[in-house]
Amino acid sequence: MKFRTRSRRREWVWISLILVTGVAAFTLVFSARRTLPDADLFAQYVLTTMAVLVALLGTMIEVRQPGQPIARLLLLSGAVFLIGALTGLVAESEVPPTDISPIVLVASAGYNVVSNVGPYPMFMIFFLFPTGAYLSRRWRWSGWLAVSFSAAMAFVAVFAEEVGKFYNPDGAEWSAVNPIGFIPMTVAEAMVAQSVSVMLVLVVGGFTAIVVRYRRSDVVVRTQIRWLLYAAVVAVVALLSTGLTG
Repeated sequence: MKFRTRSRRREWVWISLILVTGVAAFTLVFSARRTLPDADLFAQYVLTTMAVLVALLGTMIEVRQPGQPIARLLLLSGAVFLIGALTGLVAESEVPPTDISPIVLVASAGYNVVSNVGPYPMFMIFFLFPTGAYLSRRWRWSGWLAVSFSAAMAFVAVFAEEVGKFYNPDGAEWSAVNPIGFIPMTVAEAMVAQSVSVMLVLVVGGFTAIVVRYRRSDVVVRTQIRWLLYAAVVAVVALLSTGLTG
């Protein structure tokens, strides 16, 4: 009984923290309407909402099943969405900043990272849902591919020679020299082009894994999988509405 009370209390602490963080993020996005009138603020609202919902779901799973990989992936995805929403206030601005300050550079680099790494935690959920384990050892290739390629993309995003439009084709028309960048833009462009193929492999692999698991599972697991697919459809529609997947 004490354990349940302590667990429920910890759950509400985390939920309160996430909600406060979400309100603060919404406030920042709303205030940006005056300073960044040409920014795509609708996309930032969508990302902030998704960050809060995904983080709340991850928290509830983590409290009830500590160490569950699904919960960790959801919490990581929520953090990525939130960082993308806040850094996107700078990166998505259609008007070049008048002053390329360290804050602008950090925000642009941060947006570069989450834009290129953000999808991978969500992809892995389809390989692990709902048990938190792979169907078999043969499916572990997906984890190695997602981790290694996302790490490589994060490295390129931070150390590319430029930040700005390169990673944001639907947003800013500006770019800035990265003071710590040393990776040629031709290499960075090749990596970004290759990421499309890697994402396609993970999407097809994840869909195949979830179908195989569905066919092998009982009624309860099949219901859980259907709810996952419904949530995935809603997330894709939300992202498509912002143009972030294009």
